[in-house]
Amino acid sequence: MQLKAVKVKGLVYYSIVESVRINGKPRHRYVKYIGSRDKLIESLLKGDELAIKAAKVPEVLDYGNVAALYKICEVLDLRQMINRHVFKGGGVDVGIQAIFMAINHCVDPVSKNKFEFWYKYTVLEKITGIKAEKLNAQNLCTALDYLYPEGNDKALDIEKEVVEKLKELFGIEMDCLYYDITSTYFEGTKCLIARLGYSRDGKPDKLQMNIGLVVTKEERFPVFHLVFEGNEVDIKTVGRAISSLKEEFSISDCLLIFDRGMVSEDNIGELDESGYDFICGLKKNRAVKAMLMEVGDAELLKEQNLVKNTEKVLYAVERVRELYGKERKVVLCYDTEIAAFKKRDRGEKMKRAEEELSAYRAKLAGGNYRELEKVVSKVKAILNGVSPYFKRTYSKEGDRITFDFKSRDDKIADAERLDGKYALMSTRTTMSAKELISAYYDKDGIEKAFCCSKQPIGLRPIRHWLDGRVKAHIFICYLSYLLMKTLEYLLKKGGLKVNAENSLKQLSRVKYVVVTNPDGAIITSKLSIPSREQREIMDVLGVEYIKSET
Repeated sequence: MQLKAVKVKGLVYYSIVESVRINGKPRHRYVKYIGSRDKLIESLLKGDELAIKAAKVPEVLDYGNVAALYKICEVLDLRQMINRHVFKGGGVDVGIQAIFMAINHCVDPVSKNKFEFWYKYTVLEKITGIKAEKLNAQNLCTALDYLYPEGNDKALDIEKEVVEKLKELFGIEMDCLYYDITSTYFEGTKCLIARLGYSRDGKPDKLQMNIGLVVTKEERFPVFHLVFEGNEVDIKTVGRAISSLKEEFSISDCLLIFDRGMVSEDNIGELDESGYDFICGLKKNRAVKAMLMEVGDAELLKEQNLVKNTEKVLYAVERVRELYGKERKVVLCYDTEIAAFKKRDRGEKMKRAEEELSAYRAKLAGGNYRELEKVVSKVKAILNGVSPYFKRTYSKEGDRITFDFKSRDDKIADAERLDGKYALMSTRTTMSAKELISAYYDKDGIEKAFCCSKQPIGLRPIRHWLDGRVKAHIFICYLSYLLMKTLEYLLKKGGLKVNAENSLKQLSRVKYVVVTNPDGAIITSKLSIPSREQREIMDVLGVEYIKSET
């Protein structure tokens, strides 16, 4: 079967026909009359089996998700912004290649070798006029090289311009910023910045690198990122972040929020010198433990100390203490939920340890164990996680080693007094406990940013080993995260209660369909009919409904 077009008074009407032989001659037999082009499209979209069999659909292209992200790139002026800082003579410019790679990371991360195939089945070629064969792996890698030529970081200059664009378009403020660090690992061993270090991915045997990220409190827009060798500890990264804020972004006054793992004498001193205010967690050293234990439950659990926000329900009391050479606001917090969990978890672990220790003690008593070192090592393994709560004694009876243990009630009591308690510190002594806690817990947004970079936008796997290309790959991930946060901001501003990831999933079902005759002549090209939700998202983002071809 095939479609047959007949012109009547200048208008084209379609019928479904099949080829038959009558008296030995080929003829068309009419199977079904369709009507005008619009009627044909309606039949195809409704799933009319005869119409679908008769027509040819050589192209079904991704439209909704990639068109939405490309629209955001246009809003941010990303192509021109990148090209202002990265000059490439001839061929496809670096700016458009970078945003193509960023869009791919948002919707379907693929390797550079598979990128051309992915691009071919999106509507991006029709939107931009750039042919898929121009985006082969060699050209894409060359574009990455232009972002970090001979170790010269072009990405930071682009990020500075992005910040100015965010201020201009959305009024985003730089008065409160979050800083955190994550790691990502390599499968290979050739990358020069890859080192063994503390792995947040649970891969301590893999070489890794560390990535620092600064985001805004408002909407979690990325400000800039930093790349560190894999063995660089968190504490040593803070100084570079502070100097970048001061020297590169000319931010003279802000509130910087970071985790307790970055607190050190040097970092606090550098922050004081910078003039930045800050909020951070405090490590439970001896002085902090003393502060936490000096507050009795009778004072702590008063109703006026109850603090509620969207993340936590806890009790908190305020103190002003001299820490790191200056008076600081300290908020002593008590989370009853965490306290109950800690107590229960410790009890379960101690019970298991007691059972295993009792069995091992009996085994020693009935055996002939002579090597003390092996016995101590075995006991240590059994007590993993609960070692402070047991007193162990070893003795020798002739050549045999015996062992006994008992719980340390004083240590258990001390632990229970600290369960669920922690301390926050800030230079802003005028902030209330509730305000300080709320600001600190808002930093979870940056942890979600790292989750976003590792899952939806494909930080891993890193398929490069040259230093510059690895860093350029991280910059592409930064651009992807920027697109996702801008998408989320625009959806929120438009009154839609859907996050970026789910909106892209919905838009992925909006396709651009080309319908032809069996001879290849285009009958029409049209978008699949968007659902109400898809149409709302496209309208909020200003995504155009692409014109049909005939």
